[in-house]
Amino acid sequence: MDRKPAYDLSDKAKKAIGDKKYAEAIRLAEQAIKIEPKESEFYEVKGAAETKLNRSSVALKSFDQAIALNNQYYSPILRRGILRYELRSYESAERDLQASLLLAPTQIAYIKLGEIAEEKDLCAEANKYYQLAAKASPQNQQSLQQKLLALQARCR
Repeated sequence: MDRKPAYDLSDKAKKAIGDKKYAEAIRLAEQAIKIEPKESEFYEVKGAAETKLNRSSVALKSFDQAIALNNQYYSPILRRGILRYELRSYESAERDLQASLLLAPTQIAYIKLGEIAEEKDLCAEANKYYQLAAKASPQNQQSLQQKLLALQARCR
């Protein structure tokens, strides 16, 4: 069976997300899933679009399915962790973010872990994560410096 049409649909879904056409992205991802139901990427794309439409519970199910199909790819684990963070489910967010870091260290995972540590008033741990975030990527350095300064002022 030719799988290319499913990947073409997924590419179109990603473009639709970029164009803020989230319902269209979901429709395209669902078409890709019908063609290739065991491809993790398609569920992740669907979950990303659902997140943009504030359909958190449906998005979590899509990310769960993506992870069930391929638990060795960091991206759906990271996305689920970020969504759980946004939902203030810090314990499960922390587990996902840590798991994603084992697969691929990303600045955003370190930042979110730092923010979770701050929520728990774990200043030293938050500082450690922000330092790791600064080392992980040259992006967002000014924002990270501001976070570190605010953390130092708060945790004296």
